Amino acid sequence: MGVTVATDAKHGEKYQGSFSSRGTARRGRPRARAIGLAAALATTTLVALPSGPAAAAPSAGDYCAETSPTAVDPEFFDGGDGLSSGTAFEVSTATQLAGIAADDYCLNKFFKLTKSISLSEFPEWAPIGGSAQFTGGFDGQGCTISNLQVVGDLSDRGLFGRTESATIQNLKLEDSSVQGTENIGLLVGSAVSTTLSAVSVAGSVVAVGESYDSHDGAGGVVGFSDGGAFEYLTSSAGVRVDASLEGSGAGGLLGTMVGTSLRMSYTSSTAAVNGYDHVGGLVGRALYGASIGNSYAMGSIAGANYGVGGLVGDVYGVGGPSSAISIFDSYAVAAETGEGGSFGGLVGSGGDEDPWTLAPLTYTASFWDEYTSHQSTTWLGYYVGAPDESRTTVVGASTTAEMKTASTFEAWSSSIWNIANGSYPTLKDFDAQFGTCPGDDTTPVTPVTPVVPGGGSAPAPTASATPTPSTSTAPIAPASLDPIPNNENPNIPAAGLRPGVSVVLVNGVPVPVTVAPDSNRAPRALSIVGPGFTMSLSGRSDNANPLGLTKDSALILQSQQGNRSRSGTIGTAKPGLMPFKPCKVTGPEAVTSGSGFKPGSSVKFYLLPSTYLGEMAADESGAFSGAVPIPAGITLGTHTLQVNGYSAESQVRSVSIGVIVEPTVAAKAAQARAKVFFDPMSPSITGTSAKTLDALIAKTGRQGIKTHVVGFVQESATGTNDQTLSTMRARNVASYLKGRGLTGAYIASGDGVSAISGESALGRRVNVTISYRRPC
Repeated sequence: MGVTVATDAKHGEKYQGSFSSRGTARRGRPRARAIGLAAALATTTLVALPSGPAAAAPSAGDYCAETSPTAVDPEFFDGGDGLSSGTAFEVSTATQLAGIAADDYCLNKFFKLTKSISLSEFPEWAPIGGSAQFTGGFDGQGCTISNLQVVGDLSDRGLFGRTESATIQNLKLEDSSVQGTENIGLLVGSAVSTTLSAVSVAGSVVAVGESYDSHDGAGGVVGFSDGGAFEYLTSSAGVRVDASLEGSGAGGLLGTMVGTSLRMSYTSSTAAVNGYDHVGGLVGRALYGASIGNSYAMGSIAGANYGVGGLVGDVYGVGGPSSAISIFDSYAVAAETGEGGSFGGLVGSGGDEDPWTLAPLTYTASFWDEYTSHQSTTWLGYYVGAPDESRTTVVGASTTAEMKTASTFEAWSSSIWNIANGSYPTLKDFDAQFGTCPGDDTTPVTPVTPVVPGGGSAPAPTASATPTPSTSTAPIAPASLDPIPNNENPNIPAAGLRPGVSVVLVNGVPVPVTVAPDSNRAPRALSIVGPGFTMSLSGRSDNANPLGLTKDSALILQSQQGNRSRSGTIGTAKPGLMPFKPCKVTGPEAVTSGSGFKPGSSVKFYLLPSTYLGEMAADESGAFSGAVPIPAGITLGTHTLQVNGYSAESQVRSVSIGVIVEPTVAAKAAQARAKVFFDPMSPSITGTSAKTLDALIAKTGRQGIKTHVVGFVQESATGTNDQTLSTMRARNVASYLKGRGLTGAYIASGDGVSAISGESALGRRVNVTISYRRPC
């Protein structure tokens, strides 16, 4: 970790921040790209072996030859020697796939899937390339890997943890989830000089952490990329970054890309990206020579600070032409929401406080829909130093009608795009890039063991014959309140119900119901009205706040992941310091009530296929109300919530609803800012400044996550003590806050002379920014 400086003719040396090993400035914007980036990547995680009912991961061994095929276990893979793409190891099972991660000798070999694989037997997947980078080749041959689940708070997480000079192609990921801190994506956490082609992902990516110092990028496909070429990528995944992770990159496909080329790629209309800043529909941050072409972003994006763009959240480069950023023949129709001041239909932010450091930025023949994005006049949300108009060609906002008019895109290549009146352009022959999986029709179904909160198994089923799975369309009437698995009733799709979709069965036969939000303005629950009954369902977080619904009226639930439980009390009072009210929290729950059920009977709750949540009893009037806990460790993403009970006529009534399961958050995060002023030539805190700081501490409840303090001095004739005095002011403010109990990490620095000219108190100041846990 080093410090860099840049020289300004007026102000002399000026502190600019510290660098991560990946060349991204941890404080504020990146300033320069580190040399030897790939070599500096640090080792992060070792292979984790699942326990309990999950399958045992392969133990360390010679599954792959180090130098000769004779060292290979001949029984492990189905064929091949792994020494070239033409003789790749053949993989057909989840155990074989896990073996690649278990043997470092596999990391430079070639592999190909021969059938689709479910990873449900490995509920805590250990990424391939965790102890060292994967440098070989992986060909999915059009097959699908499903039920990938990566949990915890480690970096470089995905199906692959870290890759370098690797090739991954023709692969689909479905129903998958990845959680981690910095550099996380469904396919690859951190990719250096890697080639990706024909990759499709669906699921969820969630970045968690305590400060932005531990976070670089979160993306649907790749978290962080340095160099390399990507093409034909698509994602329908949801990407979310904790609000406490300031300075991150969150993108539908890529979190942060450094010098990477992205071509012929898109995010679908169901993709959703939610972050703090640097949030983009396609890419969170595009840095130092990054290039995006013939691509588009749909779905929705939301940010809370600056740098929220329909296509790219933030673009940045330093130096000459080699660091130029380019975007061409691309468009965005992503809906943008949030509270920040830097939104752009195409790009959210670019440039910096020092415009002279910028590399060329080139935008050609690219557009956004001003109606869907709600951005009508600006193509670049925030930019200090206007972009060179000579490098901005045919870039602008269009109405939805214009975006669906072929002539708008007359400069685009007809060999790459399908362009027609009445629809947005789409990429030509995209699906054909993947090929057809050789063995899809023989994929086995992996049973899942029922789980109850606190361990153990689901209650024993009541005496009845277990229905045999059927492919007929005739309904199957259950004889008990046991869960009705997806494959036992044709009215419940095998893959479960999509979020917001519901199915109600009475003795296995569908009945008409009305399902609607409980409010048009700020819905918190779903109201269900059917023949002879009513129900209400909602989610409640671990701090007892309602979780509400998605924009598609899907119910949101939460599940604690890893060791992030926070039941109990948050915050402790300290004698002699300002008082605040501690937070009492419990586990997340599903809250429900209903009427029209058989008096005295049970109502049971499940997450399909068989996770038992709990039950409650209907009273003498047939009504019930209460809450059931959501167990920790539930796979994030789409699930089917099922509620089974008896009607007044003793018929089995089963209500199934597609829901979204999100992770609990350590605490709600917010930011508080203030400026405190100083007397001339003095580093001492004045009485007025002390009152300002006390008010700031009161607002945060002393629950700081990260405090950033920057000192300045006013413009002077000599400038001999500019750096020293500005640094002393910053450190004194940090000491004052710390002495009054404000917790968390501190960054205190002096920035010399303020940009405000003249002898003004506005120049003699310290800027304070506190990220803190908002009381629940």
